[in-house]
Amino acid sequence: MLVSILCEGYLEGELQRWHDGYNDVYVNVVEYRLSEAFTTFKKTKDDDFVKKSINSMPIHYTAYLPVHLYGQMVKHSEGCEVLQKCGHIEEYARFLRNNIHSSSDPLKLKAALWAL
Repeated sequence: MLVSILCEGYLEGELQRWHDGYNDVYVNVVEYRLSEAFTTFKKTKDDDFVKKSINSMPIHYTAYLPVHLYGQMVKHSEGCEVLQKCGHIEEYARFLRNNIHSSSDPLKLKAALWAL
């Protein structure tokens, strides 16, 4: 299955899309869902915040996070090989090594962390 996807160039394009922007979108989605699960406030239509009703707050908090493409790929040896060849993983690791203490772009830092 993976071989046929690779031959059609689909996976290469999808990896590039994640590298070019989906990783940033993923961070925003994850942070939003975690915030929704753990906050005691909710946003109104007027962009105000009001305290959630104690009756509407669950006892156990659940945040359903979307799967990450890289996380799914590393579950298979072929996927690991593809990720290794595309060079994105090394790029994210290098970015973290060089920017972990002084990143001027926190979103890129978080995207690199989630990607790895």
